[in-house]
Amino acid sequence: MKEYNDTIRLGCTKKSVCVGFDEYAIPYISAQTDYDAWFTLGFLQGKNRTFQLEYYKRQANGELAEAFGEKFIPADKLMRTIGLSRIAKKYLSHLDDDVYEMLNAFSNGINYGIDYRDQYPENEFEILNFAPSKYSIQMFFLFNYFLLSR
Repeated sequence: MKEYNDTIRLGCTKKSVCVGFDEYAIPYISAQTDYDAWFTLGFLQGKNRTFQLEYYKRQANGELAEAFGEKFIPADKLMRTIGLSRIAKKYLSHLDDDVYEMLNAFSNGINYGIDYRDQYPENEFEILNFAPSKYSIQMFFLFNYFLLSR
């Protein structure tokens, strides 16, 4: 199993954050602020699960064919007809300020993790010849609706 003992200085957190990993590579975040905890969780997701996030985003938005070929057009048509993206957009205007801040920190962390990963591209992106897209707060709702509809 891969060792997780790197020190990374993010420079984007408000205070110091410590992340430890158990023997199964499960992260444990110790942060002094909620923003820093959510940002760091997002960073770890963006850094370690970039391709999975991109795949789910494309699947939920009906954009698989753009990356994986025309055999995915029927699935894309179905997802665009269902319109999870439109539903997710509507929820953004109903968020409490605290929830918005939490999701904003999380999505900023994901994007920082994706940018960090650009230094070490994943094989999937090289093989398929495309780059991951940026994450937004809307994606949080999109993923939830998508995963709940399965």
